[in-house]
Parts: sequence; structure tokens; C-alpha cells
Amino acid sequence: MQNEIIHAFLNEIITLPWREISTDVVARNHNLSKDTIEKYVPRPIAFFGFFTKFVESQVYDALSPSAIEIYEEKDKVTEVLMTKFEVMHPYKYFYAHIKKHLFDSADVSFTLALEEYSAMARLLRHYVFVQENVLDRLKIKGLYGIYALAADAWIKDETLDLSVTLETIDALLRKGESFLERYK
Repeated sequence: MQNEIIHAFLNEIITLPWREISTDVVARNHNLSKDTIEKYVPRPIAFFGFFTKFVESQVYDALSPSAIEIYEEKDKVTEVLMTKFEVMHPYKYFYAHIKKHLFDSADVSFTLALEEYSAMARLLRHYVFVQENVLDRLKIKGLYGIYALAADAWIKDETLDLSVTLETIDALLRKGESFLERYK
């Protein structure tokens, strides 16, 4: 049912102006029960949290912590980010649409940014910063910025292996490392 709700909302977000989307519209246009939709997405703006948690769960399914436990911190971060972009690939059109059409809507952009930040923080705590301290919390904030910048490259990346996205992540992480070196 969750997949059906996600695809129904994605379809409506792509085809309708944001202000016209409601749980009634989604239910009617996709033959879904409004009560079932509202169990997962009580109002349209809540879709972004629902969707972000769905993507996050797909990353957990795709990436085992034991598979990257021997990696250095930078490599773990790269693996987490690349896995997330790979999982998001079927929804690339949605992210491109949001960037092009809905980032001027404060409620959408703010809500999506908060949800994405929360999901990224949980992923990084799970895979990279298991024993979190003050510096790790600052790194998580910086890495969210790297993720946001890399997402822009990912949207434009037409390579099958996401090499453009990987190069962008690597360059941004190098800049972040040189910034942190100043404070050691």
C-alpha cells in the first residue's frame, strides 16, 4: 500500500499545481481509500516526510553496516551518499520537478529540507558516526550541505555509473576535509 500511495502522490505532484493537491484528490484520482492514505499521509505536506523515510528505509535495505565497517570515515560517507542516490534513482524525475517547480514554495522547500536533513543525519549516525560527539554533529550538518550540493549534480548526471555524482561528492568532501584541517 505504501508504494501505491507514494506513486499516487508523485503523480499528482508532477501533474497538478501544489495548492490543488489534497488527500481527496489523490484518493479519487488513484482509486485509493482516503482513510488509508491519511493513515500514512494525513495532509499533503506530510508526504515529504513519508517519502523521505521510505527512501531512508531503502538505503538500510541496500547497505549493510558490516560491508563498510572497515572503511575510513570519508569512504563510509561516500558509500552512504552514493547508495542513497542509487536508491533515489527511480524518483529522479520527482527531485528534478521539485527543484524546478516547487522550491519557490516555502512550505515545500522547508519541509523537504528538514525531512532530508533528518534522514541524512540518521543514516550518517547509523553508518559513520556511531559514537557521536560534538564534532560529529557538526560534520553531519556539513555533510548534509555536501549532500544537497551533490543532489544538484545527481539530477543532471546522465552517466549509468553516476560517475559525475561521485566526482562531485569526492571534490566536496576534499574541500570539507581541508576546512576541518584548519581546526585540528
